[in-house]
Amino acid sequence: MKKRGLRNRFLKPAWTLHKWLGLIFALPVLITALTGALLVHYQWIERSFDQEVFRSSSASEENHLPLEAIISKTSARHPDWNPRFIEAPGAKDRNVVISLAAPEGNWTVIADAISGEELVVRAQDQGPRRWLLALHSNLFLGSTGDWIVGATSLMLLVAGVTGLWLYGKGWEYPFRLRTLLKDSHRHIGFYNLLLLVIIALTGFLLTLTNILSGKKPFEPAQIDWSTIPSLDAMVNAALDASVGGTPDYLALPRNADDSFHIAIFHRHRNWWEKFDQFEFDAKTGALTASYLGTGDDIVMKVNSLVGALHFGHQGGFIMKWLYFVSGSISCWLAISGFIIWKRRRKKR
Repeated sequence: MKKRGLRNRFLKPAWTLHKWLGLIFALPVLITALTGALLVHYQWIERSFDQEVFRSSSASEENHLPLEAIISKTSARHPDWNPRFIEAPGAKDRNVVISLAAPEGNWTVIADAISGEELVVRAQDQGPRRWLLALHSNLFLGSTGDWIVGATSLMLLVAGVTGLWLYGKGWEYPFRLRTLLKDSHRHIGFYNLLLLVIIALTGFLLTLTNILSGKKPFEPAQIDWSTIPSLDAMVNAALDASVGGTPDYLALPRNADDSFHIAIFHRHRNWWEKFDQFEFDAKTGALTASYLGTGDDIVMKVNSLVGALHFGHQGGFIMKWLYFVSGSISCWLAISGFIIWKRRRKKR
């Protein structure tokens, strides 16, 4: 009796695992892959469908109202809400986008950068980019969705390994298409494997971070927003200490003993050195701590690497389109895999 090789002995278990995981997670894969492919171009999505975020070209050269004044105005309008973050603080072409925590959930306020007047008040998962991000990260299912998306990421890793096992030496015959749908599923899946593994692994790590951090219960902020120091001065100090870059977000304190946190993003640095982070005293606005991406902090380097690999922060235009194509291929793999399964059932 001819002895079967290692690959042949595990072909059937690999096929069974690949098939059932693909069927069970087909819908979450389709949703996360499609939304991920679209989110690669989130800047275009915002400019096209969420124009309140951006200032008009005629207003972009005007001096904006101090950020602390806008926070004070917003807090006075919504005294029961806690201002938590400012997106891209100090950007010349944007209005001020503020994330706020409330007893009933999280909200977004878009305030005019010149006057401080509210332009938009909406739930945080509304608006085109935020809606896509919420669907991508938790399927609108809260903490349950985090677990499903995390499991989907692990499933993609297992499907990649089992798919490679089933593929064997198929790469030696890339144009052999005995059955168009089945063979194209195999070949295209193989050539998409590297990006699939990178995106799935980093997505799992990001989701795991969300799960472990948990949802913190709402507590009213113990701080007088009308007396906070200059936020613009903090942003400028962070940019000086970071030697350029782009402000990514400004995290606001919960009380007077907490700190302001500012993250500065550097697009042209190495994958593992993208972000610098700075802390400022909540009472005086003085810089109290600096964490540079170019330093020796291994946690910062890992966080930067995971974020850069998952969001395609390196390589510019070409990398964004590669990620878009990879996400589109993952959608097609989920659909074609389901069709292959349906056809096999009909033949029985």
